[in-house]
Amino acid sequence: MAKQTVDDADAVKIRDRLLRVVKDHYDDVIAKFERRWRIGHGTVRAWFHRNKPTPPGVPYLLRFGRDVKIRLSLDGLLLGVGPLYRPRLTSVLSVRPREVRRMAETIVDQRYAIRGLERRLARTEKKLQSLSPSARKPRQRGGIAKTTHKRRST
Repeated sequence: MAKQTVDDADAVKIRDRLLRVVKDHYDDVIAKFERRWRIGHGTVRAWFHRNKPTPPGVPYLLRFGRDVKIRLSLDGLLLGVGPLYRPRLTSVLSVRPREVRRMAETIVDQRYAIRGLERRLARTEKKLQSLSPSARKPRQRGGIAKTTHKRRST
């Protein structure tokens, strides 16, 4: 099997997303990016080539994906799917167990209340169906219900 290469259009998109990382974290200076990751100058030039860029190899991609400071998403970098950076989980993990228990109890209470309302609605619908047609409210036409009035005799 012949060595497979990345399509030029995909390589340009990957380069543009890498440039976004350089802009976001390295003050838009490629040399800072190069020093931080200890990447050779020729390699970086190939990645950021204007006309025919070469995407980073798998070892570099693994380093980018494992970095906890930048939290680069490989889906975002390579495919352009989802955010370019993985979300931080600290806010979710900082919730105390007592708070989680309270939220779970609230959900249970709400579900219980919903079941009660559903039962009441079902009973009301049954009662409405059991009413005879003469006992139901008269139909309204034009917003005013028709009623019959007896004339007074004078």
